[in-house]
Amino acid sequence: MVIDVELYELHPLAAQSRLNLYFVDAYMHTMDKEQALKGIQSNIRSGNKEMASSQIEGLASAYSDDPFTLLTCISLFKVIEDEKGALKTVKILLRAVEKRSATEVAKGLRSMGYFEETLSVLSGAENDDEVLRVRAAALSDLGRPAESIAELEKIKERTISDDVAEAENLSSVKEYEKAVRTAKQILSESSEFSVKRCYCHVLMSSGDRKGADRFVKDEMKKDKNSADNNALAAYQMWIEGKTAPAAAYATKAIKLDEGHIGAMEVLAYCLVEKGKIAEARIVAGAINEKEPGHQAVFRILNICKDG
Repeated sequence: MVIDVELYELHPLAAQSRLNLYFVDAYMHTMDKEQALKGIQSNIRSGNKEMASSQIEGLASAYSDDPFTLLTCISLFKVIEDEKGALKTVKILLRAVEKRSATEVAKGLRSMGYFEETLSVLSGAENDDEVLRVRAAALSDLGRPAESIAELEKIKERTISDDVAEAENLSSVKEYEKAVRTAKQILSESSEFSVKRCYCHVLMSSGDRKGADRFVKDEMKKDKNSADNNALAAYQMWIEGKTAPAAAYATKAIKLDEGHIGAMEVLAYCLVEKGKIAEARIVAGAINEKEPGHQAVFRILNICKDG
């Protein structure tokens, strides 16, 4: 069962989308838990965050040995912007994690921005490829790119995403020449959006903004009606601090592909920049509907909170 909370339950102006909370919760099998969740959703919908917070705390207490219910509670606390409640539940979760669920719990914690806790959960896990990926991602999130690269290099069956992560980490440790070379090699093998964005990113990070601009323009010349290419242009404009054209390109990309997460994330950032917090929350909900638990959802919601 997926816990669905309509986005207007989070904000009264956000009635056009819904936030499907991250976890497909196979554990929600008791009527008591289902009723508790309905009560929480009702209070979120009515804007009674204080009552919702108390109910979430009660649910976490009742299921203190169930890591996936605790993850659900943490995400609910994040929805109502109760960071104190979320952190308290994270501490309970860390005591409840079992070896067999460590990787999935770590992924959930990372998606919500708990990077140190992600590493803690994985500390005793066997170093299979997925564990290495999650650990590498958390280390990168924490601003420890050299350590992230070391984890990525241990992966036996590498994916395009692993290569992209390594290129971006190389850029972060200022090995720009190697980063650009790596990104160019990936680009010769794949035309995925994440690869194009990676190449654009490492070029800009290395100081070659003209090269990045030329690359984006060349991609647009190939196909100006490509959602990926418009999302790429949106990303470049956003990094350059050009909010209006970034939003325009992102909007076009979404018209071409309404589920384009890269474009939606940039659009959300542009909306926050313009003070349109409610609209940015709608975009966050749309991303979560497309890919439940995507880290971009929580990045956007955090920016909305700060905005």
